[in-house]
Amino acid sequence: MAGLSLVGIVAGLGWALLAGAGIKEYLGLPSLVGREIKQYERYLGLPSLVGRKKKASLLYIKERVAAKLQDGSVFYAKVSNGSFAWKSILKGRDVISKGVQWRVGNGAMIRIYHDSWLPDPYNKRVVSPRDFLGNKALVFVLIDKEHRCWLPEAIDNIFLPHEATAIKSIPLSLRECEDKMFWPHFPDGNFSVRSAYRILMEEELKESPSPSDLSPTKRIWKGIWSLRVPNRVKTLLWRAGTDSLPSKANLLKRRVLTDDLCPSCNLKSETSFHALWSCTELSSFWETKFAWLINLSKDCNSFVEVIQLCQANDDLFELFAMTVSLLWTHRNHLRVGDSSAPLWKIQSMALDSLQEF
Repeated sequence: MAGLSLVGIVAGLGWALLAGAGIKEYLGLPSLVGREIKQYERYLGLPSLVGRKKKASLLYIKERVAAKLQDGSVFYAKVSNGSFAWKSILKGRDVISKGVQWRVGNGAMIRIYHDSWLPDPYNKRVVSPRDFLGNKALVFVLIDKEHRCWLPEAIDNIFLPHEATAIKSIPLSLRECEDKMFWPHFPDGNFSVRSAYRILMEEELKESPSPSDLSPTKRIWKGIWSLRVPNRVKTLLWRAGTDSLPSKANLLKRRVLTDDLCPSCNLKSETSFHALWSCTELSSFWETKFAWLINLSKDCNSFVEVIQLCQANDDLFELFAMTVSLLWTHRNHLRVGDSSAPLWKIQSMALDSLQEF
């Protein structure tokens, strides 16, 4: 592919690494140290562009570089104690290898267990056991050449279920065509310095030390699932925190309802945050045992923020979870016209349910 040609990589990255003695040492040109340059039409042993076609000059460089490569590709060249320029090329190769992906043609060039070719956003390389096909197997062994389709039974028997499904979802051309590399991190499929830099930065952020491996949000979810309450209560609290409850606001988004006005206060949209916490009709209800939380949450705009603040008080977090569950049940009963316990009884009911559990 054009974006991954060797000359394009070196020139595109803008490295000032292939200069002077580096180029000469890598290309195996004679040293000019201590000698007078008498071939003025050549520079560092390379043909001058003056009076020559640029294409011919670059072809000369390409041929000299290609002579150093194995199988005509920098991707399969071995790491050795070469020149500074050669090590720089290999460094660029490593960056590209991390982000490049294969588009399946005839499968003759793609290594099943070493190359990125799966249409999976999280893991593009095969992790299934290699016992049956061997370490060096190529993708073409999985293709029925006559009918130009995958071999589903073989794939299902060899690979893990999720990988087998991903492989069989890859479309195959009806005519013979070669495998191609492309760069999935840029819209046109060609390599760009910006996208490569982004990949390196993301890797650095992943590897950088932090006081905890858990983000604040993950700590909230972990705290919810570790509560000593019924699983249905944990699930409801998690759904409230992610705003995935069937509130009127969410039902309006799905075109189930025509309005999302809160039926209790008739003032604001009924989101999960409003229905369970910020509605004016609930102020006196929460003040009984959670007045401190009301003061802390004045600037909160989502229910997950309230959960995070309450989580800091371990003694009351389980009572809070049980209360939220009963409050949502109370709201649903009123919505369908069923009888329900009055609001002032809910917190004592939550305490009783927590003690029984």
